[in-house]
Amino acid sequence: MRIRAVLVTILCLFALAFGYATAGAQTTAQKNAVRATLEVEFAKFPKPHTAVQSAAILNAAALANPGWVLLGKKGGNRCPLSDGRDISCDFLVFEATKRGWDVIGSVGAPNSSISGPNASAGEDMTPSLANGSRTLERPVGSAPPVDPPVDPPVPPVDLTPILNRLSALEAANSVLLEEINRLKTSSNEATSRLGSLDAGLSAALERLFRLEQKPWPALKCSGRVSALFGLPIQCNVVPDVNP
Repeated sequence: MRIRAVLVTILCLFALAFGYATAGAQTTAQKNAVRATLEVEFAKFPKPHTAVQSAAILNAAALANPGWVLLGKKGGNRCPLSDGRDISCDFLVFEATKRGWDVIGSVGAPNSSISGPNASAGEDMTPSLANGSRTLERPVGSAPPVDPPVDPPVPPVDLTPILNRLSALEAANSVLLEEINRLKTSSNEATSRLGSLDAGLSAALERLFRLEQKPWPALKCSGRVSALFGLPIQCNVVPDVNP
């Protein structure tokens, strides 16, 4: 287990070192590309270069190498771009990292030359950008930055009809609840009456059943013929001798 842990640690360290080396190689390649462009543009103008020519050299290098921008200045030694913006006469910045390099030595002098970007990590421009003394400027001729899409404003919604409809539904619901309660009361009363009728019917059936169980009384009838009254008949109930 110890050997495995040691091997895993070594592999991780190797991966990190390889990653750093790769990142460094990419940065060096970017710097070399900028330097090559500067050399070409630098040779287009006889020395000593004017401020306008120095700005044109830096602008061409930043324009040919995406990700690189110019350093805007509000004071001190400055060189004007063709659109009137003032920039540092000897400085380029990699926009993603906000780190910059002096790229022209002895700018404006007969012995000026290309001096960067060199192998150093560059100067962190974040503090100068934060206090406003320096700005990042895109080169003349580059595509303007694309603004993120903006959602159209949401029009106001008149909720009055919906609120009125809700009020009407609440009123109808109240009426419906009252009707349901009334029907419940009527149902309870009807159930109570049915219970009373059922009890009365049960009692009547019980009495009828008892009557059916009793024998009917015997009748004894007699009569005689009369010229005046016809045939009167007289009937008497014979008492049950075996009740």
